[in-house]
Amino acid sequence: MHLSKITVHGFRASAEDLIECEITGRFSVLIGANNAGKSTVCDALYLTHRLRFSS
Repeated sequence: MHLSKITVHGFRASAEDLIECEITGRFSVLIGANNAGKSTVCDALYLTHRLRFSS
């Protein structure tokens, strides 16, 4: 099973605006300017899928 879309709202950089990322394949790279929400998306993925990530 693979993620196809990530939607974050109300968490860190997405507190006011919605952050949506479409994932088109098995491998994706987040690219954006400073303060665009890249770390917010990564942290949200970690918090929702802790068992998939090693500590």
